[in-house]
Amino acid sequence: MPKLRERISRYMEEELGIGGQGPDSVLVTTGSQESLFSISMSLLREGDAVFTENPPTYFVAYTVFREFGARVRPSPMEEDGIDTHSLEAAVRSEEPGRRKFIYVMPVAQNPTGASMGEEKKRHILEIASQYDLMVIEDDPYGLINYSGARPRPLKSMDGGQGRVIYLSTFSKVLAPGLRIGWAAGDPGGLLSSVSRVKQLIDLNTNTLSQYICSEALERRLIQRNIGG
Repeated sequence: MPKLRERISRYMEEELGIGGQGPDSVLVTTGSQESLFSISMSLLREGDAVFTENPPTYFVAYTVFREFGARVRPSPMEEDGIDTHSLEAAVRSEEPGRRKFIYVMPVAQNPTGASMGEEKKRHILEIASQYDLMVIEDDPYGLINYSGARPRPLKSMDGGQGRVIYLSTFSKVLAPGLRIGWAAGDPGGLLSSVSRVKQLIDLNTNTLSQYICSEALERRLIQRNIGG
């Protein structure tokens, strides 16, 4: 639905600080779970390595990666997010052809609740650039912040490199039952492959739910609900 993609694009810029993502850079999905499945189906083959957090990250993401035959390489969590030095060591230890992507939840990581510091975010982007990796940023909680300034998403810091695919959802800030999420990234890169896989799964995200989310964005219902 073009109008929803346009409003998500504006919402990301105004509320999340993610600029440069026009409507063509946004793929509306049936929740973030569809994005995770589609990315995994697009990229992963038996024996590939996915780099993520430990304690085990969001359990459904972990399960999806394993279902596609990936070896999940977790790095320990610290008070301010993943230990990026351990992450870099894990990436370096893998054969280049087996390194697929880094999956992180920078804000309110599930299950620890830890939020990533700015230095760690910059280091992750440096690792991704040095080792030619994509970063999947899963951010369902980015707008729900009760202390200090609103954290910057990794996507807002990638300097136009297009290495970060940003995932989010309306389920935490609007209504769980709508099952509407989105992925944002380079329309000519991984997002194109994800879009093709999505068409195989459900052809099109529920149109009525898209209209509801679009109207909610236009009326700023989310901002009113969360005090933005």
